[in-house]
Amino acid sequence: MSSKQLLGWLVTLWLLSISGCQSVPRIPEVITTIPLLPRAGNPSVVTTNIHTGYTYVLCGFQHIAVFQKEQLLDLIPLESQDTPYDLTVDKEHNRLYVLNRYDDGVIVVQETQKVVTLSLAGRKPKDIAIASNGYVYVVSGHSKISADQGSIVEGNVTIISGTQVSGVIPLGRTIPTQVVADPLHNAVYVGGMDEKVVVIEDLQITARIPITASVKVMDVNPQTGDIYILDTHGYLYQVQQQEIVATLWVAKEYSVPQNMQVHPTTGDVYLVNTGGEVLVTRDMQIVAQIPLESGALKMDIDPLTGNVYVANYRKDNVSVIYDTKVITTIQVGWYPYGIGVNPTNGWVYVSNTNDSTVTILGYPDN
Repeated sequence: MSSKQLLGWLVTLWLLSISGCQSVPRIPEVITTIPLLPRAGNPSVVTTNIHTGYTYVLCGFQHIAVFQKEQLLDLIPLESQDTPYDLTVDKEHNRLYVLNRYDDGVIVVQETQKVVTLSLAGRKPKDIAIASNGYVYVVSGHSKISADQGSIVEGNVTIISGTQVSGVIPLGRTIPTQVVADPLHNAVYVGGMDEKVVVIEDLQITARIPITASVKVMDVNPQTGDIYILDTHGYLYQVQQQEIVATLWVAKEYSVPQNMQVHPTTGDVYLVNTGGEVLVTRDMQIVAQIPLESGALKMDIDPLTGNVYVANYRKDNVSVIYDTKVITTIQVGWYPYGIGVNPTNGWVYVSNTNDSTVTILGYPDN
């Protein structure tokens, strides 16, 4: 989820601070749209490695497409038993971790080469994050037992170091679905189907934070380390070093936002409702309700320009938000699902799932 680009954001923020640059609104244009079929499957999740400049796009169960600027560099083939679901990048070591939901494993890719598939302690993994100590945390909600008994509900966090499994943290009878890392305090937060968020420090559970419902999505402010938690009842929590410091109800007419991301430069929280609205909170107060097309879901944020990009899958376009205003809408391909920003140059990669293309937005004069 959004925590997957924190290291890149932090590097970018440092570069901006030493150069004296200011965030200014700038509108990208469509550079190209690249077809992937018949060579690859339908594209979905997007993530970027700030060190190499590679942007990875998950393509069905068949390939991972690797882009650099407007070029499709490579297609990493996957095995027939692989069932990839999510991607995250260890930018320090140029490793890509691919979450295999139904095969209970994690594929490790070094730049563009698949090197190993790791077996997890639990079944049906849900989310993956990389902490500031370099460990990779994978949450899964079922324990493996005998073949005749199937599995039981019992959460686990599998800890990966490099290309090896280094440990497992049992969570008890719960189904964890989200994990996010605080880059400043070396803490990891795990949320799931029960009404608690588990805090892990130094590979040990140190706290369980009570909330009112199951966790829907979590994110972190990379400048402060504050954790933001959205639950299924529509409550937004701000957590500072394991303590809830503020709560805000953000549901509207029984409709709870489906996605959330913290702006890496302003600290504002953007919450997307698929009914066609983006809420913006500042200091845990709603400061804007931005109307969008119905079908808004996935988003990403560019720390260079400050632009917030929201993919509207029902209207086949991307809304560009600056601060609290929509500054333009850009037509892309059929059913844009995944979206990711390369923070080194502000280019945006949109995976158009239903026509198996990737639309690239950028700045030709960069």
